[in-house]
Amino acid sequence: MNPRSHETERNRALSESRAGRLHVGLLGSFRVEGPQGIVPESAWLQRRSAKTLLKLVATDPAHMLHREQIMEMLWRDVNAASARNSFAKALHAARHALEPQRTRGSNTYLLLHDDMLWLDTENVIVDADRFERLATAALERGDLERYEIALAAYSGELLPADRYEDWSYGRRDYLAYLHTKLLRGAAEALERMGSSQQAVDHLLIALQHDPANEVIHRQLIRIYAEQGMRGEAVRQFHACRDALKHTLDVSPDAQTVALYEDIVADRFQRRGPTYAQISNFGDAGTAPLCRAVSEPPFVGRDESLRLLRDRLKLADEMRGGLILLSGEAGVGKTRLVAEFVAEASERGATVLVGGTTTHPRMLPYSAFSLAIESHVASQPDDERQRLADRHRALVRLIPSLGVEANPWFDRAGSVARHSHLVAAIVRLLTDLAAERTVVLTVGDLDAIDPLSLQLLWYLAHLAGNRRWVIVATCREERLDAESELLGALDAAVHQGVCTHMRLPCLPRPECDQLVRAILRDYPVDGVLLDHMFSLTLGNALFVVELARALRECGDVDATAATPTTLSHVSKHVPEAIRKLVESTVSNLEPNVRQVLRLVAAAQGDLTLAELRVAAKALRPSVPAAAFFDALDRALAVQMIEELEGTYSFRHPLVGATLYERLPAHRRLQYEAALRPARRMDGKLSKLTVLTAPVPASGPVARRVEVTQ
Repeated sequence: MNPRSHETERNRALSESRAGRLHVGLLGSFRVEGPQGIVPESAWLQRRSAKTLLKLVATDPAHMLHREQIMEMLWRDVNAASARNSFAKALHAARHALEPQRTRGSNTYLLLHDDMLWLDTENVIVDADRFERLATAALERGDLERYEIALAAYSGELLPADRYEDWSYGRRDYLAYLHTKLLRGAAEALERMGSSQQAVDHLLIALQHDPANEVIHRQLIRIYAEQGMRGEAVRQFHACRDALKHTLDVSPDAQTVALYEDIVADRFQRRGPTYAQISNFGDAGTAPLCRAVSEPPFVGRDESLRLLRDRLKLADEMRGGLILLSGEAGVGKTRLVAEFVAEASERGATVLVGGTTTHPRMLPYSAFSLAIESHVASQPDDERQRLADRHRALVRLIPSLGVEANPWFDRAGSVARHSHLVAAIVRLLTDLAAERTVVLTVGDLDAIDPLSLQLLWYLAHLAGNRRWVIVATCREERLDAESELLGALDAAVHQGVCTHMRLPCLPRPECDQLVRAILRDYPVDGVLLDHMFSLTLGNALFVVELARALRECGDVDATAATPTTLSHVSKHVPEAIRKLVESTVSNLEPNVRQVLRLVAAAQGDLTLAELRVAAKALRPSVPAAAFFDALDRALAVQMIEELEGTYSFRHPLVGATLYERLPAHRRLQYEAALRPARRMDGKLSKLTVLTAPVPASGPVARRVEVTQ
């Protein structure tokens, strides 16, 4: 019979007259809080087994254990009489710790009847139970909001201090399993919403808890591939194979291998490609290259292309070199490189397209391994075998040279081993350039692994007497004054082994040309062009995606509907712009993100005083010293700018994106923090201002001058 039915009238009366409930925390750490506050650690010092007794009952899903079960788990090595005595003392100590002021026989939380000990769940709340209820509801409903609420309730694994206790395994593993399912479910929901970067973040957290979960690895590989991030996709496959080998001593299944092979061979169909996603060009012997990017048209950049062509001519004469192309995110660096690579391939150059790997667990020389892998994978079997025989050291790095030959290269290997691999890469590039020039591209120089960066500078020194053109890209905002990359770049430029090209935003005439080309079948006049430039400030990606969004609306009326249509588009930012902003913001420190969200929630300019008051009003608040550091960082990465004593987003669409991505409850939180800081004369909505005619002077005009 259920012992709960035998609760005495006396205890029931005590339960009904209780002053408050007991909260038991098991997730992340063990903690107990009662009506009188947190139960201090000193309360358990008299008898440690009292704490363990409470943990046992709280961990059990039914919160009910027989005394014999408890004695077997805690005092199995002593005789029955001693075990019963220890149990009684532990129970007494536990009850005293929970209710120091209790009278004899009055037990509100830990109840004992017919040798069954249980927690009175009407009076006791266990965080693990709450998480399980929320997780179950979220998995049944499948909506993102419930997923996020349940994930927020998971503050860590169950009782980490008791990780190796037999009695904790089952409950801990089940809750961890639920947590992983929630992360995967939330990732799928985010994918459906177009928030791929946030989906990736959830899946990477899941892999921290379950590193050998091949399904999660495959999901990440697919997302990276769909977004055109071939480097990340290949790296994730390597990480998957490594984890399976070391944890389970198995290889990836056929589905995962087939996905990887499709990605390497450039057979994978990307989702919603944009011009900013460079594809694998292969070499000159392969099929048509990325000049297939027929839309949007390539506008301007004549001088930049001329400099790249000149470098290619010098390389043909054994005078190669490194070119670093920098500029703000979305300015058109990748499209310029794509155009140059297509021209170089048409002229007979061998093109190797390297990748970008931004995850901390990256493989060594990953940027170059992807470039070489792409080339090798495109070769016939006999040529791959010839390359494998001649470059045996690279078999560890390039799967297509010998997948079965243990391709894992130890990141912590000896200096001699790394030197041998560097020499092998140099030898391969030299062999490839024996008959024709090699063009090697490396994306996002600031994000590649340290060994790739060291190798890049080394190749730059060697390129002066080889047929190599190395083109690397970097976001301008990441070349701040304190970055090591900037110091190394300055030294390379000074030594004459690197040419640094800064790519500005499109000037107004070329911005107008691009808009007219995309909206060629629609009426376009000066009013619409004014609005487009005010929203984009000549950022090529912003121009393209906003113009596409307007075209998809199908209502581009320059005389009547333009302001309304543009206002709608600016409030519902195109996906490519949203992803770019999300990826940039996700890499910033938490305090910086808080400052940016405050500016977004304000939907207008904020003075320094207003921003400080709002940051202090947040819960948790941003401390004064941290606030100024965060503001410095937000300015350094060019997310916001200071004009006439106020702070606002440099690009209006960035502010619109961040505001759009704030859930309703977060908007209320930031707006509440802003309320005491708002100026009494009110503020116009930034999104409303965006629909007004662009003035001949003022903040927008000044921004353009700075940009150009």
